[in-house]
Amino acid sequence: MAMRSFKYAIITVIPIGLVVAWLYGIMQIAGFSLNFVTAMIGAISIGVGIDYSIHMTERFREELKRNPTRLTAIRRASRGTGVALLASAASSIVGFVILGFAPMPMFASYGQLTATMIFLALIASLIILPCLLMFVTKESDATGQELQKPELA
Repeated sequence: MAMRSFKYAIITVIPIGLVVAWLYGIMQIAGFSLNFVTAMIGAISIGVGIDYSIHMTERFREELKRNPTRLTAIRRASRGTGVALLASAASSIVGFVILGFAPMPMFASYGQLTATMIFLALIASLIILPCLLMFVTKESDATGQELQKPELA
């Protein structure tokens, strides 16, 4: 297990499962037919989307070691890695949107769906994943010890 934490491994995969579900839902609503190319889009979603989630989770864990609060760690991870993910996704989306204008309908639908999938993976990694990380991570100080929650006197 590369993440050395079952909890973080599961949390990192959850947004990608949502992306696959959202994408197949969009395909159904938009009337895309299921063919050889569109059937593979779920596997491609996992392959592309997991990279975004891993980068965000690992940056959060690095920032959590340096910062005393989860919120500060999320903010710094989003400002650092989030900007890089946004730039990466934007360039990929532009490329696949261009493919969406291909004269062959099968390739055009592949370009449209892949661009949509990359956008959904970006949203999941920048919004859903940080929420999940905040939910499952305890407040800790820089040494990794759990902080006592303040109590009212």
